[in-house]
Amino acid sequence: MNLLFVTDIHGNVNVLRKLAELDEDVDVLLLGGDITPKMFVSIINYGNMIMVKGAEGVKINTEGEAVAYKEFMLRKGYVAWYGTAEEFYELDKREYTFNVQKRFLRYAIETLEKRFKKIFFILGNDDDERLGMESFEHAKNINEKVFYDDESGMEFVGFSYVPITPFHSSFELHESEIKIKLESMLDLITDIKNSIWLFHSPPYNSGLDLCIELDKQLKPVIKKNTPSFVNVGSKAIRYVIEEHKPKLFLCGHIHESAGIRYLNSTPCVNPGSESYSDLLRLAFITLDNMKIRKIQIWKI
Repeated sequence: MNLLFVTDIHGNVNVLRKLAELDEDVDVLLLGGDITPKMFVSIINYGNMIMVKGAEGVKINTEGEAVAYKEFMLRKGYVAWYGTAEEFYELDKREYTFNVQKRFLRYAIETLEKRFKKIFFILGNDDDERLGMESFEHAKNINEKVFYDDESGMEFVGFSYVPITPFHSSFELHESEIKIKLESMLDLITDIKNSIWLFHSPPYNSGLDLCIELDKQLKPVIKKNTPSFVNVGSKAIRYVIEEHKPKLFLCGHIHESAGIRYLNSTPCVNPGSESYSDLLRLAFITLDNMKIRKIQIWKI
């Protein structure tokens, strides 16, 4: 069985196209959350000038350029908006963002359903939680679910939640709450040793959860002229991996912490993300008779 794992594409159409055109024999595609756009860019027409907020150094002179730039940024994975100053003042950014995310999620899943016969996915903390209500023909959102796959005889377990972040995003929980949810899910798994876990958050201090530390103004913390790095994964998630030893643990969330690490006998994989550079990062996992034969991380 060949598994293809991709996470944190953040609404980038160019990355999505690379994934849909990938020429590999894949039995199951796994999407690890943060599927949709998140960064808001507003293009505001004041009548005598057009300004861009959310992107530095961009100059736009005409309405035609503004419309073209909006479409360009949407394809790059931004929540791009264009209108007048009066319209901007009345804009409900949260609802606009949700609608952009909803359109992209449907476009992405329906595009991938044409290429991959089996898709399991979860949402991430940058995806609006209301997107969990969306349903698709073949693809299955397995957040807080255990899905038994008849062909492989393996169980796929999904979990969207992450520890508290400075960004007040979706699917954030305190560690005690994560622990409670995980305990409830464990009761649903028949054969944990042969289960595959699709999580958004990496385990704490695993080598897959290291990112730049931010201060209260969300600026990088510098110590001795060097950026300070911190572990931001979940302690509760690490505990259940070490305690129950699933066959395979897949995660994302922290773009810059790509790699393969082991907690006891469980391989933990974060392929990373470079979606804002139009690069597709993925993990390709080969199993034979429920045994992992090979794990590779690719960049395309």
